[in-house]
This record gives sequence, structure tokens and C-alpha cells, in this order.
Amino acid sequence: MIAWVKLLHVTAIAFWAGGLVCILFLHPRVSRIPAEARIRDVMHFSLSTIIAPAAYIAIASGAWLIFLRSTFVPWFTFKLAFVGLLIIAHMLIARSIMNLFGGRSPNSLGFVVGLMSVVGVAVMGVLVLVLAKPEIDMREYAAIYQPGALRDFAMQYWPFRYLPL
Repeated sequence: MIAWVKLLHVTAIAFWAGGLVCILFLHPRVSRIPAEARIRDVMHFSLSTIIAPAAYIAIASGAWLIFLRSTFVPWFTFKLAFVGLLIIAHMLIARSIMNLFGGRSPNSLGFVVGLMSVVGVAVMGVLVLVLAKPEIDMREYAAIYQPGALRDFAMQYWPFRYLPL
């Protein structure tokens, strides 16, 4: 049973992440092709029929695997952070496509390339953490799990010491 859920999870992630990258290559700012109705239809169909359902299946099967495998280890917390980054990139890509064909000003080339970079970093982060399963000492990150202590933890890494967080 667990093997089938893992297969479903990995397949859904492959379609989700690959679809996000492929749909960004269709973006007229990257491909240098004019934004015609056919491209709009392909982008909309891909996002709504393939990529979004793959994302839902990946998240649902991943949640199912958490309870089947009892995956409560420190590296998994960081993996979920990268998955959250992938979800944010997915939403920004959908917004970018809506801007492109909704009559609003299209996003710049830098924004689209930045989204490609975010998707790449998120996918690579997930892959590295899942395949390496590193031992992480959570004592350094203990503030994440204490109510109200996250602000002090964030202040250690806040680059603007004179500006309040």
C-alpha cells in the first residue's frame, strides 16, 4: 500500500513541478512568440487540467504518506518549507498567466525568470532533503516550536538591525 501511495506522490510531483517549468517556457516574454489565443488556451488548459490537479494529488498523497510512515523527523520540516515555496510559486504563475491574458500589463521577463528560479530551487531543495535525509540538530531551531519565541529567532537572521521586524 505504501509503495503505491509513494508512486502516486512522486508521479504527481513530477507532473506538478515539470508542468510549472514547461508552462513558464510558453510565456511570451521567454519564448518570444506572440501571445495568441491558441497559446492562451494551451496555457490555461495545462494549468487547470494537468498542473493544478497534479498539485492537489501530490499534496494529498504526501499528507497520506505522513500518517502512513509517521514521518516526524527534523529534515521533513524543512522539506515542507520547500513545498510551501513551490505552492507560492504555483500561485504566482497562475497570477502571471491571468495578467498576461486578462488585459492587465504582463509581467516582466525578470519576474518570469525569477519564478523559474524559485521553482527550480524548491524542487532541488525537496529532492536533496528527501534523498539525503540529513541529520539536523533541532536544538538550534527550537524556537520554531515554542509559542512566542519565533520573533527572537527571526531577529538573529534579520539583516536590518535598526528596523523593527
